[in-house]
Amino acid sequence: KVQVKKIEKTKLAQLKQEIRSYSIQVAALKDKTKAKKMVERLTGLGYQTYSYQILINGKMYYRIRCGPFSNIEKAKQYAKRLANKEGFKPFIIYPNKE
Repeated sequence: KVQVKKIEKTKLAQLKQEIRSYSIQVAALKDKTKAKKMVERLTGLGYQTYSYQILINGKMYYRIRCGPFSNIEKAKQYAKRLANKEGFKPFIIYPNKE
């Protein structure tokens, strides 16, 4: 139970950090189990990976992202690695300027 709380806190911290930093979206899946497995697989391969759920047009999606990154160059290098080594078509999420 303590582990779950720690994971939730980590997720919240990553989302807060994401607003001010660059991140990379790897996928958006409808299946929670598949999303969890993808995060576990990428984390196991050494990627800083997390997911969160979002409601889009009345449907729940699970966004799988990597990051945060302090600058665009780091994000680009990471995205390139995800594309070349893992076969993804990732895209960079820019910081929220608010």
